[in-house]
Amino acid sequence: MFNVQNMKRNLFIIGLLVSAMFSLAQHPSANPPDLKKIGKSIANERSASYYPKLMIRYQLNDTTLSLQDYRLLYYGYVFQPEFMSKSNTSLIDSLTRLMSTDSTSHPDYYEIAKVSARLHQLKPFDMKYLDPLSFALRLTNENELAAKVEFKLGRLVETIYNTGDGMSEQTPFYVISRAHEMDMLRALGFSLAGSAPITSGDIDYIKVKANDYGILGLFFKRVHPVR
Repeated sequence: MFNVQNMKRNLFIIGLLVSAMFSLAQHPSANPPDLKKIGKSIANERSASYYPKLMIRYQLNDTTLSLQDYRLLYYGYVFQPEFMSKSNTSLIDSLTRLMSTDSTSHPDYYEIAKVSARLHQLKPFDMKYLDPLSFALRLTNENELAAKVEFKLGRLVETIYNTGDGMSEQTPFYVISRAHEMDMLRALGFSLAGSAPITSGDIDYIKVKANDYGILGLFFKRVHPVR
């Protein structure tokens, strides 16, 4: 049986497995998001791409959502009122306490799953809540649901990954939140070197520790809605 310490050591292991599918050496052509086009696509109430319709499917863990659907969901989120909502600090504190349980104690995986799921509902694209959710689901034998959560995490990583290569200011990875820069860093198997990103406008450069790719750092660009 895994304990909480094992879970903590294995956070983002799913993301690391996903990263093996997307080697930096085999990166496709950069495809930055066109926010104006995305905004129009998700505003048409008669379209299958209407944002509320896509979000319902996303929250129901619909694995038939395509990569294009995820692109509309992720970058289209900046147009939604809830995009500017603040994080629920009490829930975050609760999850932190649950996952900081001493290794000799029996962790409440059901409660971890419950709190993680609630945080995911409130912040649907913060990948850091999908890891404890999937692990807790696995440890409570909810394997089918865990697989859907893992699929969702993989799609989010792929969505951001396909926007650039992160190697320059001209080809950054596009994110809607600075928190997602750290998520992607870990999902791609890199470790932070230094305490904070170097920021220039909407571009963040994050130094990483020595790695097999010889990469010194990655560039990210934070996007904003175009109305």
